[in-house]
Amino acid sequence: MRLTPDVTATDPPQPTRSSSASPSAPWWLERAAPAAAGWACVYGVLILSWVLGSDWGRPFGDVDVPAALLGGVAALCVAAAGAALATVRIRPGTVRPGLPGTMLWGFAGLLLTVAPGTLTLDLASVFTAHFYAIEWPSFLVKLYAVLGGALFVGAAVSYRRRLNGACGHCGRFGGGSAQRRRWEKAAGYAAVIVPTLGFALPHALWALNVPFGVTKEGAAELSAPDTVAALWVLVLLTMGGSVLTLGLVMPWGEIFPRWIPLVGGRVVPRLLAIVPPLVVAAALTPYGVLGNVAMTAHVTGIHELSADRLGEMQPLGFYVTYVSFAAWGATLCAAAFMYHYRTRGACAHCDRHRGLSMKESS
Repeated sequence: MRLTPDVTATDPPQPTRSSSASPSAPWWLERAAPAAAGWACVYGVLILSWVLGSDWGRPFGDVDVPAALLGGVAALCVAAAGAALATVRIRPGTVRPGLPGTMLWGFAGLLLTVAPGTLTLDLASVFTAHFYAIEWPSFLVKLYAVLGGALFVGAAVSYRRRLNGACGHCGRFGGGSAQRRRWEKAAGYAAVIVPTLGFALPHALWALNVPFGVTKEGAAELSAPDTVAALWVLVLLTMGGSVLTLGLVMPWGEIFPRWIPLVGGRVVPRLLAIVPPLVVAAALTPYGVLGNVAMTAHVTGIHELSADRLGEMQPLGFYVTYVSFAAWGATLCAAAFMYHYRTRGACAHCDRHRGLSMKESS
């Protein structure tokens, strides 16, 4: 197996875990845990105001969330704040990640996938200048939830790096590249297969008047001349996006193919490859999770969806679409981060090598 001259085939030996084993982290990462704790306290107070009857900023519109559930979420905010503060003074090698690290990642996941609610639809209204359709207090609370998710991710990353004695800037501590190779391509291929089967295929069936997950009347309406063109456009856009997603796991995702005019043979800008998938993932995942929760609540009788929202769709059609959105977003996010780990350069703070190229990892 031939290696390119600017990389090595293996990670450097794992350093001894001590308080001085790695350079200090960036200032913003070191302050993520205290900031996350403060954020959680403010969010908990806001939730308690909803328990007491306030409607300001409720992110789920007309959904009547039980007071007991809101109280439980407020208590979870207090626990998450405590977990964040518990990680501030932890030194490398002193404890196992255990409960604090699990809570940080778990709370970050909830804030980034559930708490934003219909933020995707609100952002669509912003970009199309339909400002009248936005409930601004709710919109601001959703943005605040995303900020909290980012802070808890930062706190969890900082905590893990200190426990592993890793570089505070790049997170390298040995063994990472080989471990990532095991599932990197799986994440990329899943990000291609999920939208193809879960979104493009059902829409193609509806365009062909096949009642998959919709009533016969709904299939006839979707395949009508005035709507079928839009369905085929969605199918083609989805398939095109799936092909581009392959670039996250294929060699041409790092160097433009030579047959492309002007840029052929040049290195693909990392931000061009990483940012769009992450933006799409941030939009799709919360929307998919919220849709699955709403559909499950409807099927189980907890919350009745209106006939206008259901339309001619059946539960199967909703589930296929929303599960696909959530899985599509998650796999896109994973593939984009794996691309980042593979293509990043040597760290200026710990002088460790970059990830393996696609040739070396295949």
